[in-house]
Amino acid sequence: MAEYRAKEYQRGPLEEYDFRVKSGRLRDDEHQRNLIQALQDLHDDLENYRPTEVRHPTIESLQPKKTGFFGSIFGGSSSNKIRMEPAPNLPKGLYMFGDVGSGKTMLMDLFYDTLPTNITSKTRIHFHNFMQDVHKDIHKMTIEHGNDIDAIPFVAANIASKASVLCFDEFQCTDVADAMILRRLIESLMSHGTVLVTTSNRHPSELYKN
Repeated sequence: MAEYRAKEYQRGPLEEYDFRVKSGRLRDDEHQRNLIQALQDLHDDLENYRPTEVRHPTIESLQPKKTGFFGSIFGGSSSNKIRMEPAPNLPKGLYMFGDVGSGKTMLMDLFYDTLPTNITSKTRIHFHNFMQDVHKDIHKMTIEHGNDIDAIPFVAANIASKASVLCFDEFQCTDVADAMILRRLIESLMSHGTVLVTTSNRHPSELYKN
């Protein structure tokens, strides 16, 4: 995964935002201030967050279960897709949406740059590039283990092992194949304790538009 190179900051996101406003680098904006307060609240939650160790599923657990003779006749399911639940101590992530030029990306970068020091694994990536990497990793799994393998939980574990906080820029879904992957991928990431922060130009109700 491509990773955003962050500078080191001693301030939290709200304090850093105020500093930039006072220094004239930013103009104080009510909408941005509401967002930065939400990011500060998440920052505070993350200061005490200790994600659980990521455990990769075995290849065997991702392969379809074999059905017996009668199961194949009477429609016994061969589906073996792992169901994932969010980690119980997972802080609630953020979905920031608004018009182009409203400062969403700048605020997310500010949040990323000021993450608490206990967050040692983090990734900031454009969503389009992220999905390209996901498709490549899924394709690699199917090449190595066959088309029937449920690759998403394994790919998600790889991502989670490198990022307890994952920041997406310009999150959107315009591809049917992506839509089929995304739900289980995000569920799997959350089950491994990855906190998601995203920006998007679309209201959540229009995320899968068309």
